Amino acid sequence: MASQPPKFSAGDSKTICVVTENLVGWGRRLEAGASMSAIAETLSSQGNEVTLLWVPGTQMVDEKEIVRVKNYYYDYFLITVEILIDSKDLLPNENYPARRSVAVYYYLKEHKFNAVYFALEGGLSYYTMLGKETGLFAPRPTLVIVAHSPIQWLSESDRYFLGTWDHVAVAHMEKLAVGLADRLICLSKNLLSWMMSHSWKLPDIVDTLPPLAPEQWRLRTDVETKRAITERCDEIALLAGPDYRDGLTLFCDAVDELAKTDIERVKLTAFGPFAQYLG
Repeated sequence: MASQPPKFSAGDSKTICVVTENLVGWGRRLEAGASMSAIAETLSSQGNEVTLLWVPGTQMVDEKEIVRVKNYYYDYFLITVEILIDSKDLLPNENYPARRSVAVYYYLKEHKFNAVYFALEGGLSYYTMLGKETGLFAPRPTLVIVAHSPIQWLSESDRYFLGTWDHVAVAHMEKLAVGLADRLICLSKNLLSWMMSHSWKLPDIVDTLPPLAPEQWRLRTDVETKRAITERCDEIALLAGPDYRDGLTLFCDAVDELAKTDIERVKLTAFGPFAQYLG
């Protein structure tokens, strides 16, 4: 039998854990890292005691960087950062995505929180949701999933196949976890519509909310750059990656249309990781 989440009044200060693979400046998915960091910062600003559980992917994080990240979030936002690399309770033959998800589950069982916010990506919430469903995680916190870009959605958007066992495992873990959550937050209506069209089981409480911006990004918006539209343009720079959804194909189409006008010769510069693009 599935265990039930706790009940508490809206005015109470809560202990909250935010679980993510990505942080600002770390991880493959900048949007997810920024969004989860902002959620932690916002919850802390509301008087809650927030722990940011960072579960890095394949990137190695040295001790100096760990200290810097911990000091930054505590000094500026009163957020406690925990770095989860492994768990003493893991089986040695557990595969990579499952290892991290199991480690998160054991961590949450050993610490008391009123609510946990998971980034959907990477399937980190999978074993916690299984524990909830089977009644092994009791008493337990309210379990919330924040969906940015699940791997199955990415594969369709970027037009690639799930090429490894880990990819397939993560796709299964993400889909099942959503259906077992207490609450789902989708960061776009398109993503929610996509889940429904692909027969994803959804929890009773589903919200569509725009992603929050972390404080370090909001501070940069104070700087204004003004430029007259009649000024000469000698170079167009595109800050995008090689993925289809990054807009490189759309940018190329726009350049083709621009070339049909009487514009003078313009230099085009694209920044991004080296990769083979569309063959």
